[in-house]
Amino acid sequence: MLAQVTNDTLDQAIRSDNTDACVKRINNIVTLISCLEEKDRYLYYLSGNISKRLLDNDLDSITSMEWEKQLIHAIKAKLGSEFSKNLEAMVIDVEGCYSKKPEIQEYFRKHSNTALVRDFHVNVLSNCDWVLPEGMEVHPPDNIILIQKLFEDFYTSDPTNLNKRLEWNYGQGLLEVKYNFQDKDFNLLCKPYHYFVLSLFQKKSQLSVIEIACLLKLKDWKSVLPILESLLANPKVLVKREDKTMDEPKENIVNELVENEGGADPQQLKDTDFLILNPNFKSKSKKVTLKEAKFEDKSKKSNTVDNDRVQAIQGCIVRVLKSNKVMEYLEVVRNVEKLMLKFNPASKVD
Repeated sequence: MLAQVTNDTLDQAIRSDNTDACVKRINNIVTLISCLEEKDRYLYYLSGNISKRLLDNDLDSITSMEWEKQLIHAIKAKLGSEFSKNLEAMVIDVEGCYSKKPEIQEYFRKHSNTALVRDFHVNVLSNCDWVLPEGMEVHPPDNIILIQKLFEDFYTSDPTNLNKRLEWNYGQGLLEVKYNFQDKDFNLLCKPYHYFVLSLFQKKSQLSVIEIACLLKLKDWKSVLPILESLLANPKVLVKREDKTMDEPKENIVNELVENEGGADPQQLKDTDFLILNPNFKSKSKKVTLKEAKFEDKSKKSNTVDNDRVQAIQGCIVRVLKSNKVMEYLEVVRNVEKLMLKFNPASKVD
């Protein structure tokens, strides 16, 4: 809860003109943090919120980065660098990527014959433990593949990166897509996976759920349901159900996906449902932000903090015994408790 309050405070600071009041609120939050027994759990959820802020915001046009730095500075001053180092590394990652943005754009102009995108940016996250959702195994459109290939060539042109491998996470960042509908132009702010689905309708006016899953090369057609449901959600409806079925036969690959399905929830989309671009799409604003998809957390990250605690305690025990060689059990416990700054370990865990 406190992590969410911290995130809300940063949002308010961006919109507020009263800098002194915002700094005071941040300092008050850090004071509360110092009173927590489970500081590591707070930092875990805070890292997730900061990750989303840094990766989804346009840092060229807003001042959010400055308020993140203000929060990190307050945590470091009050609690020490042990509590702020991961957050600092996240900011360093993003700042380093944005500093290379002009170089990346120049590389694209020299090595691409077509105008792929007007404004393109990649965040390479390598210096710390980012709290991110699990990546999607989805096949992007050809233009995105070309962009990725160009960036990988740019990245590996640096000799220091020759032994590094890039992995793409299509659930992070934002795309701004121009959408022309009924002679009106809209700018859609969406996730990459939204664009992957919407781009399929450029070649075909209506597609079934199973066809969309096949075109995206998903192993399980149900994996695409959260994305489709977010595109069907009101009030920003871009894709809706189509009652009539198509006369065109399904491909063999479609049948292979259907064979592996289990019992379908009647309230969910079915593999046989057909979707089209919403013919009644309306928006008062030209800039439309699409609703994010709610994916099931398959990574079981709820135990991440507990697992990290076990490793931290084990490492601390090793350091204590290396320094003292021989110690009684209770003395080891007392020393470990003194060294564990982020949480209070239970003796049974030791």
